[in-house]
Amino acid sequence: MPQDALYINVNLTPGGQADNRADTSAEDKSVYLRGFSDQLLRFVAERGNAGLLTYVDNIDKTYELGVSVVGQMSARRQQQLLSNIYPSMDALRADRFLTVRPVRIFISSTFHDMHGERDELVRSVFPRLQRELSKKTNGTLKICPIDLRWGVSVDHVSNQSALEQCLIEVTKCDLFVGVFGARYGWIPSKEQLLHAIKRNPLLSWLDDPKILASELSVTALEVMTFLKQFGSERALFFLRQADYSRIAEDKRSFFIESTDGMQRVAKLKKYISDSAPQHVHNYRTTGWIHSKGRTVCSGLEEFSNAVATQLLNACQPFVSRCLESKAINENDFVRNWRTVEEKAGCFTSAAVLGHVQSLLNKPSNKLVVLAGESGCGKTSLAADVAIAERNRQRSAVIPFLAFTKSLSSVQVTDYLTSVIDKIAIELTIEPRSNIAETMADIAKIGGRMVFVFDGLDTCQSLNSIIADFFDIANVTIVMTTSLNSAVCQLATKLGCTLVQIPGLPLAARKTMVRKELAEFGKRLGESAFDSQIRSFVSKRHADKPTYIKLACHYLRLFAYFDNIGMMITKLPSTIESLVREIVKQLELNCGKDLVGSLLGYLLVSPSRKCLFILLCCKSTI
Repeated sequence: MPQDALYINVNLTPGGQADNRADTSAEDKSVYLRGFSDQLLRFVAERGNAGLLTYVDNIDKTYELGVSVVGQMSARRQQQLLSNIYPSMDALRADRFLTVRPVRIFISSTFHDMHGERDELVRSVFPRLQRELSKKTNGTLKICPIDLRWGVSVDHVSNQSALEQCLIEVTKCDLFVGVFGARYGWIPSKEQLLHAIKRNPLLSWLDDPKILASELSVTALEVMTFLKQFGSERALFFLRQADYSRIAEDKRSFFIESTDGMQRVAKLKKYISDSAPQHVHNYRTTGWIHSKGRTVCSGLEEFSNAVATQLLNACQPFVSRCLESKAINENDFVRNWRTVEEKAGCFTSAAVLGHVQSLLNKPSNKLVVLAGESGCGKTSLAADVAIAERNRQRSAVIPFLAFTKSLSSVQVTDYLTSVIDKIAIELTIEPRSNIAETMADIAKIGGRMVFVFDGLDTCQSLNSIIADFFDIANVTIVMTTSLNSAVCQLATKLGCTLVQIPGLPLAARKTMVRKELAEFGKRLGESAFDSQIRSFVSKRHADKPTYIKLACHYLRLFAYFDNIGMMITKLPSTIESLVREIVKQLELNCGKDLVGSLLGYLLVSPSRKCLFILLCCKSTI
C-alpha cells in the first residue's frame, strides 16, 4: 500500500471500547475514531467530496499499481531514460557558454565630436573582434556593442529617464570603452540626478552631497558608475590627440569646450588616469573630413588597431571560460539542442504552439508539417515545439535543425542512427544495422519518440526517412517546409496534418522589436503622437520575423539620433528591398569591390563552416 496514504478507522459500535494501540509506531498515520453520535457521522461525511472520489478512481494510475512493465514503459523508467539522453539544463545554461553568450560592451563618449570613432567601433572594430573570438570559441561568444547615439527615445528624454537609462545600461555591461576628446558633454541638473536615484536603487551611490554639487556630465557619471561597480580591470580608455585648429570655424564648437569646459575635461582625464593607469591609451588622428553632413576625424587606423588589440585581451577571460566548458557533452545531439535553446522563445504565437501540441497529443497524427513563407518563423516554432515536448517528459525528442541546403543523406542518417542507438542502449536493446528496425524494437516497450526536423525539406533522403518512420508505432515527425513544396504535396497525399504558420500579430511584432533592440540597449519611441515603433511594425513585411531582425540590425548600424525617425519612415517595406538597401549602405561604407567579393563568398559557401574557413584564409580578399 502507498506509504503516504492516510487511513481512517471508524468504530461506530455503541459504547465501543478503544483498541489497545499503545504499541503503534510513530510512523503510523492512521486515524482511529470511536463512538456513535450525529457529530461523528457529520465529521466523516464532511471529509468526503467529488475530488476524493476522483482521486480514489485514479489511484492505480498515480502510484502505478498493477501495471505490467511488459508492453509499456513505466513513468519512472521513462523519466530515467530522458534524463540520460538529454543534456542537463546546467549544460545548456547561457552562463555555461554552451549557448551563445553575449559580451556587452558599453561605448562611452560625447556624441557630436565622436561620430567618427563610434562609427569605426561599430562598423570595423567590433566585427573584427567578433571574427577573432569566433575562431577561438566556435561562435559561442557574441559581441553586443551598446551605442546609445540613438535608442534613448524622445518620450524618455521628456520624462527625465534618459539619464537613468544610460547609467543602468552601464551596470549591465561586461566591458567599458571610453573615448574622450575636448568636450565634457551634457550636465544633468541636481533634480534630474535625484529623479534617477529615486527611480532606481542601483544608483543610490549618487546620493552624495559632493557628487550632487559637482555638476558632473553624463559621460563622467558613466565612467564613475562602471569603475565603482566593476573596477578598472574591465575598462579601457582612449584619449584623442588632435589638431583642432584645422577644423572649420563654424564647426569648431562641436569639438572644443569653453575654458570652463576644458578644465572639467582635464579633471575627468586625471580621474581616469588615477583610477585606471594601466588601461589609458592615447591615439592620434591625421585630420578632419566632411561626411554625411558631419565633420568627423580621419586617419583612425591607430585608434582602430589599439581598441581591437586591447579588447581582444580583455575578452580572454570569457574565451577561457568558454573553452573550459566546450568539452561538456559536446556532440551532435547536444549541439542540436543548443541550437534549439537559441532559437526558441523568439516570436512563436502561443495559439499556434498550443495548436501544434494538441495535434501531437493524438497518436493518429504521425506527420505534422509546419508550412509557411520564407522568414515567417518556422525555425523558431520548431524549436518551441521541441522544448514543449521535452518539458512534458513523456517523449524522447530528437531535434535536427539544419541551416544549409547541402546536407547529404549520409549526414542525416548518421546523426539519427547515433541518437537512436544511444536510446536503444539505455533501454538495454541491441541496436540493429537498420535504424527503422531499432526504432521498432524501442516502440515495442512503449517508448514514444518525436522527431523535429527543420531545414531538411530539400534533403534528398527526406522522403525515404519519412517512409521508414511512418509505419512505426509511437513515432511522430514534426517538420518545417515552405509553402507549395514537395513535402507539402507528400503530406497531402499521405493525409497528414498541415499547419500553416500565420504572420505575426501587431502585439507580437512590437514585442519582438523591443527584444531585438534591448539587446543593444536601444528602444524606439512609443508616444501617442509620434510612435516610431508603430511606424516600424506597419511595414508590409513586418509580420515576418526575418524582416524585423534585418530592419533592427539596419537601424542599429546606420541610424543616428537626429535621423532615426526619418530612417524608420523611409525603411523599405519588404525583405527584398531591405536587403538591397543594406547592400547599398555597405557599398557606400566599405566599397563595391569588397562587398562584391563577400557576396561571392556567400554564394559559393554551402554552409556556415565553409564560409568561416574562406574568411579565415590568409589570402586577402
